[in-house]
Amino acid sequence: MLQAYYKGLYDIEDVKLLQMKNMQRIILIAMCIVALGALAFGVYEFKGEFSQKQKTRVAQVSVQTLVPAVSPQPQVTPTPTLTPTPTPIPLPDPAVYGPCKNIPVLMYHHIQPWTEAESKGQKSLTVKNDVFSAQMDYLVKRGYTAITPKQLHDALTGMNPVKPVLLTFDDGYADFYTYAYPELVKHGFKATMFLSTGLAEGADYLKWSQISEMHGSGLITFANHTWSHKNLGKSSLEMAKFEVDTAKTQLEEHGLGPVTAFAYPYGTEGGSLIYGVLKDAGIKVAFTTIPGSYQCAKLPYDVRRTRVGNSSLSSYGL
Repeated sequence: MLQAYYKGLYDIEDVKLLQMKNMQRIILIAMCIVALGALAFGVYEFKGEFSQKQKTRVAQVSVQTLVPAVSPQPQVTPTPTLTPTPTPIPLPDPAVYGPCKNIPVLMYHHIQPWTEAESKGQKSLTVKNDVFSAQMDYLVKRGYTAITPKQLHDALTGMNPVKPVLLTFDDGYADFYTYAYPELVKHGFKATMFLSTGLAEGADYLKWSQISEMHGSGLITFANHTWSHKNLGKSSLEMAKFEVDTAKTQLEEHGLGPVTAFAYPYGTEGGSLIYGVLKDAGIKVAFTTIPGSYQCAKLPYDVRRTRVGNSSLSSYGL
């Protein structure tokens, strides 16, 4: 019928050619529609997948954020053990600071059984009482003479006692009376306690009655260690003067004067200004924590000491 319609206008072959072209257009249009549909579907799927991945990622981040981080576990730090103090280098120049002499000054803090040191957290500053007893025996066998700070000061410009050694104890702990003092009495050794006077009568510190008793024995010298164990190197001049003068006054009020020896809390000297404070307070000799036994007459406020631990005194050069 279509052929009859076009017959008057076109040749039959032209009609067939026209129909074929129309069919091709239809097919092409159909293919485009299919292709566009596929493309649209692919984009949709991609967006869906991308969106899902994003949601998953966000969810993962959210979960990670909500899960609390593991708190770091405290690490146990081993308590340092007292070890022999190495000889310091360089030594003071005797041409400048001399005369200089080798006079060992031993420094202790706590003397007590190890179980007590452990229970109080005092191991790092403790020499076991049985070790201390053995150390005193060692000094006797080696022929050492225990001296006072005044004798040390005098020895630097005069004659030495035979094999002198100065035994010092810092802070004024109660275990000194319980464990160290009986050993000193047993061996007839003199010793010096550097007392922070404001701590006396406190828990784990000496009582004034004990201090008076030991002073009365003639063996123990009580010397200035400030009032509150203050670090003079970090103090104002006014505070340093208060600390030194208050301790001096309290020691003298308890019949322990004259007070001519001093030990720096924490070993911190504080320089020439602090030297002036000490001089004004009547101090003749001051003790540091600088290791060594080489003492010089022109360094009276810089006396060196050997920090003693739980080893034989032979380990410390004696």
